Amino acid sequence: MNHRIVIKVGSNALTRPDGRLDVTRMSALVDQIAWLRSKGYEVILVSSGAVACGRRELDIAHELDSVEQRQLFSAMGQAKLIGLYSRRAV
Repeated sequence: MNHRIVIKVGSNALTRPDGRLDVTRMSALVDQIAWLRSKGYEVILVSSGAVACGRRELDIAHELDSVEQRQLFSAMGQAKLIGLYSRRAV
């Protein structure tokens, strides 16, 4: 019997106190997911963090809160976030 696990990771779990992504924590998460997969589990990862990743890519020193700016950060960060997960999974 196959078992499916859904893991939801919020932005607070993926970011450091300065708001940047915590790649060490992300790497540990990927290692744990890889272990589960090696044991035959199907793992679905639902991850926040795209806004934090986009903010990092744009390297804006001050807080921006408008909806449009958060959408911009999210759009830029989503592809980068997927890339970070993918590189850690190899």
